[in-house]
Amino acid sequence: MRYYKIQKIFLCLSLLFLALTVGCQERTRCNNTVQKILDQISLEDQKNLETFWCRVLRQDQFGFALFGSKAAATTGYFQRLPPGSIRVLPFEHMRRREFEAWEKHKSHFQSKNFIWVVGTNSRYIHLKSITLVHREKFLQVVSQHLEFFQTYLERECTPAQLFEDLKNSNQEILLLLNKREDLLGILLGFSKEASCEYERREELMRAMHPSPPFKEETTPWGFDTLKQEYDFLWANLSARTDDGLEYSKNRHIFLFRPVLFMNLGNDEDENIIKKYRKDREKIAQLFLERNLLEVILEQIHAEKPICLEN
Repeated sequence: MRYYKIQKIFLCLSLLFLALTVGCQERTRCNNTVQKILDQISLEDQKNLETFWCRVLRQDQFGFALFGSKAAATTGYFQRLPPGSIRVLPFEHMRRREFEAWEKHKSHFQSKNFIWVVGTNSRYIHLKSITLVHREKFLQVVSQHLEFFQTYLERECTPAQLFEDLKNSNQEILLLLNKREDLLGILLGFSKEASCEYERREELMRAMHPSPPFKEETTPWGFDTLKQEYDFLWANLSARTDDGLEYSKNRHIFLFRPVLFMNLGNDEDENIIKKYRKDREKIAQLFLERNLLEVILEQIHAEKPICLEN
């Protein structure tokens, strides 16, 4: 009996040693990959890339998508600015340098676990939409809402097939989602109820202000007029911000600023708010006293990247 116990202990220790060895090898491989990538990027481009990532982490939820708290995050920039825009949009000219650096080195910031969905915005032809998708989280979220996605995509598909569609497309993500704001909202981390209300609000706006020669027909749901329903949704669906000033002692921690469309008093949305606050703190710790680009590249090129649990 004692012999079998010793043998069992030895086996457990062997497995633990093997796991630690594999883990160390994976970290070494990833570190080498990251260093090779950084060696290929000029210091000027590294500076512009840092500014790009700081902006999208702070303003566009990319920290949450990068570490799997949300399935996706989206941003955009003007490919061509109108005459006189230097006065109207003075920061857009600065932003273009950042996005040009990102576009030049985009291939370094994608892997089998992360993809970019890039295309011209369907509403503003000079605006390029850019979306980062976390593969594992995307598959989880679409699986959870698969029937809803299939209904409004008007086709049968698996989460993996939809991911491949995004990966191989040159269109913006909203077009690939059949122009459904509710499907996009779910991928961006909003609740299903809030996403559906946002889609309905957009539908009402199009019906009240149709673009010729088309007219979208709809009737109010439980209200006398479309305007009454629209005003109700506008008041009920609020933007909640959390600037995170309590964490501002570290420059990277301040980057994470959840902005959530939510239903006032809805338990699911309140729980989502609490979750993102906790996730922001976890993500911020990953950047603590470390090089911004190194942390991002390590996550993107990891064999099994971090995916924060629901």
